[in-house]
Amino acid sequence: MRRNERGLSHTLEAAIILPAMMILLIGIIQIGIYWHARNSAVAAAQVTAELNRRHGAGVAGTEAGYRIIERVGMRAPAITVDRGPERVIVTVTGSAPTLVELPGIGVIKETATMPIERITRP
Repeated sequence: MRRNERGLSHTLEAAIILPAMMILLIGIIQIGIYWHARNSAVAAAQVTAELNRRHGAGVAGTEAGYRIIERVGMRAPAITVDRGPERVIVTVTGSAPTLVELPGIGVIKETATMPIERITRP
C-alpha cells in the first residue's frame, strides 16, 4: 500500500473525502430544487391572485396556478383562494421534490394578497 508524506494511505483519504463531497453535492442540488419549487409557488400564488382579483374570474385563476406548480413536480399541491370584499388572499402549499426523504424537509407555503379590482364611473 502506497503512503504519502503523512503516513495516510490514499484509499483512506478517498474513503473519507468522497462521501463528504457526495453529501455536499446532494445538499447543493436539494437546495436548488427547493428554491425553484418555492419560486414556482410564489409565481402560482401571484398569477392566481391576479386572475381572481378581477370580477368573475373564478376557477380559471386557480387552474392557472395549478399548471405552474405541476411543472415543478410539487407533491400534494393545494391552492386556497379567500376572496373578500376588499382583497383576495391566495395561499399555495405543498412539498418540494426531494432527493432524500426526510420528514419536514421541503414544505412550502406561499401567500399572495391583492386588492379586488373595482369598476367605478368617472
